Amino acid sequence: MTTHMAISIKHRISGFLSPRLAASPAGRGAFVILFLLPLFCRTTMAQTERNRPLVPKSHGLEDRPLIVESLGLQMNPPIGAISQVQRVGQQMSVSLIDGAAIPIWSMRIQNMVSTLPEPLPAAQVEQLLASWTTAGRSFDIVSNVPVVYGGRSGQLCYLRQSASSGQEIVTGWLILSTGSHDLLVFSLQILPDDLPRMRALLEASFSTIRLRDIEEIADERKIRLDAGRAFVDSLSPDQLRALIAPEQWYRYYKLDTSGAGGGETEVGYIRVEIRQGMRGELNPNRPEEHFDATERQTGLLVAVHGRIVQDAARNVYYDSEQLFWL
Repeated sequence: MTTHMAISIKHRISGFLSPRLAASPAGRGAFVILFLLPLFCRTTMAQTERNRPLVPKSHGLEDRPLIVESLGLQMNPPIGAISQVQRVGQQMSVSLIDGAAIPIWSMRIQNMVSTLPEPLPAAQVEQLLASWTTAGRSFDIVSNVPVVYGGRSGQLCYLRQSASSGQEIVTGWLILSTGSHDLLVFSLQILPDDLPRMRALLEASFSTIRLRDIEEIADERKIRLDAGRAFVDSLSPDQLRALIAPEQWYRYYKLDTSGAGGGETEVGYIRVEIRQGMRGELNPNRPEEHFDATERQTGLLVAVHGRIVQDAARNVYYDSEQLFWL
């Protein structure tokens, strides 16, 4: 018997705070979810590796690096930075923003495939500057220098320009070479008055960058997908029916390490529902009466709803809804 699996992910959440998991009694259904979720996309926080030459906290950086597996990226962002992963089609990007009440910097990280004959980072910056000049955009180059981060050659450029509102802003790019035509681009925006301080902070963050080869990531992903496919194919209909269970809640807490006796603060939750359902339910916006024969196939529908509290004082929350069908 071959068991098929489909997946629908509406939103992604990143930046979990090393949670302590307090769960209701976990059934076998939860085991299936925890086994399958890492097969597709994983954005997580991990402990700082030993022997890192830079002590992150002493440079204003988070102790624990942000790891984005699909970009092959690990780095320590500035303390308090809020991160969010976004996916449009096959394009993955990560947004980082200053966690202050009035943000003074932001960063967007994404892969780029260069169309230049010689796709060096410096040449890519020159092409960007030329396109701005052609478009009539005025700017002043603050600096434009070659760099090496994570063992990869790159180019770091800062520009001062006026936004459409008339306000001055500093725009920057860090472009690193990750393959023959593959580049990793860090797009920056900084308020001009804060440039000296933020430049030192962001470049300290860049110095913690570690990158992995695209081929290595692809090979590991294929191994996990093959293992997941073999596992799914081994399941029988009776085994799937046995996984049907009531709602299960998993709550995430942040411990108070200040010594003030603040206890624990809930910073997120995941709610898991496992029931019989049709494949067409992967699209909640599609009415059942419009389902075709394939969408009417009955199987196991798993719904995972989550929320993470990014900044309760500013009412910043990220919600996710993930649907799986087997």
